[in-house]
Amino acid sequence: MRISRLLVIIAVGIFLLGIPYFVTSSYVMHIIIFSGIYIIFALSYDIVVGYLGMLSLGHPAFYGVGGYTSVLLVMKLDVPYVIALPIAGILALIVALIVGFPALRLSYHSFAIVTLAFTLIMRAVWINWVSLTNGPMGIPGVPRPTIDIPFLGAVHIETLTDYYYLILILVIITCLFIYFMIHSRVGRALLSIRENEVLAETLGVNAFKYRMIAFAIGAFFAGLAGSFTAHYITFMGPEFTDFYYITMLLIMVILGGSGTIHGVIIGAIAFTFIPEYLRITPEFRDVIYGFVLVMTIIFMPEGIGGKINEIIYKRRVRTG
Repeated sequence: MRISRLLVIIAVGIFLLGIPYFVTSSYVMHIIIFSGIYIIFALSYDIVVGYLGMLSLGHPAFYGVGGYTSVLLVMKLDVPYVIALPIAGILALIVALIVGFPALRLSYHSFAIVTLAFTLIMRAVWINWVSLTNGPMGIPGVPRPTIDIPFLGAVHIETLTDYYYLILILVIITCLFIYFMIHSRVGRALLSIRENEVLAETLGVNAFKYRMIAFAIGAFFAGLAGSFTAHYITFMGPEFTDFYYITMLLIMVILGGSGTIHGVIIGAIAFTFIPEYLRITPEFRDVIYGFVLVMTIIFMPEGIGGKINEIIYKRRVRTG
């Protein structure tokens, strides 16, 4: 079993590394890069929704915080992108701690309302703080990343292939971090809180502490996604905090299967490509999204990832 799993990992690795060589369409490559962005964004959201079991409506705000932080550091303070990227995630994490300290003490419904209010407030800040953010016009001309690598010098990220490999590295880091977190003491605590908070606290689990950890980590990776997006599209604006992102993230997580890394990845990829084929009927897009969401909840409540886990479990039982 371990050998077959290793072979699968090697095959997937070769496939991912080779994508730029057999995908000749720049448009398809652009969508693949955005799917990588949304994988990070959706996985960061799933930490709160899937593993903690709380509905947060503040994730677009952390996405925007990361984007604005990175852009302002690079453009106004001439900070190297390799430093601005983690700082963007860290500042989003700090903001999450500030917001989460009072919000995570509230009930689940009140928490959702507070995080929604936070997103609306941040959007108002981006629009009205014209001297810093250029208001509703946004910040155009965001420089493309330049990464200094020891012994290799400066690497300029300019082509779609460059961006693909950069987002691939960030996706792998995100997946590995979340995987090891889930299988650690923190992950077990989060799952126990999600299943039965009262019982978890009677066993010595500090629910508030682990909620704060999950909320902050989710914000950190959302900030990284926002930073990469801004430097990829070379623009940063209030649109990064659109409520559209909440709808999109919920569909990716619920359809993919909340609490499953592979399921969320599938959901993120699917709902990056599918909307591109629905552009001919944008007026029906939200209707289709809602229909898919309802059908998923009714007929496949555990999502694609849950269904895959079920198939794998049944296969192991038959062969075991």
